[in-house]
Amino acid sequence: AEPPTGGMRASVHLALTRALLLVAVAACGSGAAAEEKSPPVRKLQSWWSGSPLRLGGWEAERWDESLVDSDTPEDARYTSALGDGALYRLVMSDEFEAEGRHFGEEAADPRWTAVSRHDPTNGNLAYMTPQMVSTRAGAMEIRTTNTGFRAAMYASASVQSWNKVCVQGGIVEATVSLPGRAGRPGVWPAVWMLGNLGRATYPLSTDGLWPFSFGDCDADPPPGARPCDSGASARPYRGRGVPEVDILEARPCADIGASADRPELALRHANTTCGLATVQVAPRLPLSLRPPDGRYPSPSTPWYRNLSFGPGSELDILWYGGGHFDSIGAYFPMPATAHSTGQGRQDPGTAEEAGLTTLRFEYELGAGGFMRWFVDGSPVLEVLASSLGEYRTPSGGGVGKRLIPEEPMYLILSVAVSRSFSGGIDESLFPTILRVGHVRIYQRADRPQRMDCSPADHPTQRWIQRHWWANGRQAPPEVDSLLRVDQLAF
Repeated sequence: AEPPTGGMRASVHLALTRALLLVAVAACGSGAAAEEKSPPVRKLQSWWSGSPLRLGGWEAERWDESLVDSDTPEDARYTSALGDGALYRLVMSDEFEAEGRHFGEEAADPRWTAVSRHDPTNGNLAYMTPQMVSTRAGAMEIRTTNTGFRAAMYASASVQSWNKVCVQGGIVEATVSLPGRAGRPGVWPAVWMLGNLGRATYPLSTDGLWPFSFGDCDADPPPGARPCDSGASARPYRGRGVPEVDILEARPCADIGASADRPELALRHANTTCGLATVQVAPRLPLSLRPPDGRYPSPSTPWYRNLSFGPGSELDILWYGGGHFDSIGAYFPMPATAHSTGQGRQDPGTAEEAGLTTLRFEYELGAGGFMRWFVDGSPVLEVLASSLGEYRTPSGGGVGKRLIPEEPMYLILSVAVSRSFSGGIDESLFPTILRVGHVRIYQRADRPQRMDCSPADHPTQRWIQRHWWANGRQAPPEVDSLLRVDQLAF
């Protein structure tokens, strides 16, 4: 598909088309002129200068569209960033139109894998199993029950694009309807991203790596920064890690109000669900710069600079992070319609009609980089590269520059059951369903595609292969032969 802009019509693609037409006419000895059909023109936002978009040295035809779902509407093949209006091109999509899809390891889905294991992180009480996820009526459905499964009290699912679909900068968009009921505790739905060096629900794979995101290491690396001097790095002392970005987590607003000592918030949103948009950052700020949990930043504990919030969102003061990392986030009330009824077909491009909430995360790397979260087109949070710069204390301590995540990042769609996130569990919620209408990933139309899970500048495959025991992969042949019972000598 041609991009819907006048500037892009002058691209290499059409130049080659014209050249081929001239060759064909000459070969046939015909003077007839071939009529070219122009692509539709979409007026860009007022920021646009009108100058043509230059493709540079790479060819538009080199873009790999093998992961673009044929059910994706044509008018969704390009999008303009909500933050700055830049033009982005679709590189991956899943509309979930095919009925009854399965996502276990044996299904070999090209985009997703649903894990089969108990997730021990964050007090999750659910066993994650592919049996609890499928597609129906134009949506992926993750079902969560309290009927018990393999000695766990609850059953749910974690669907991941780990080691299959990754991104280094771009736009991630998903339409969802949440499980449970507005303002009721117990379920923990999340749409989130992790660096490909670690695999979600496999804590050994992220040990010492999560959620580091920094550039160069000293010869004496920070405590816990395991890949600074390991085979995960493309060069010596290159900082590596497993960054985390939470596009959306959901919990009762009343819990946030009570925990933050804000009774007016708890009262105002007594029956409302709040969304949380966060990024986890390590190494952390000096503790002297971090406010106490539940308190706002002050001149003596200033927190991070250059943070921006939307008209309906606030700084998440409930939790500023743990011992070695910071959590930068915002919370915002979700509409009551954000929760799933489990009814109705969800067709491509009809999020509003289906009662879906549209989540969008836009981010770019580098010194001028940024992370921006949006819900139904409204801004929620912005974190700039300058927000993660160097910080110093009056005593001379501090922390160096952290980065907008440069690691190849993959996507996770999951529902956990935990008391640690919402303070209780309302058993009347079960069974309940998280519905995902579509997932689409875009990247800048004027830059090379970056969708490799093990790119040359941030390789991951050697690390994953060497640590097969930590991420649930099959042992390599030289090890597997030693583990076979029939080969052991007693």
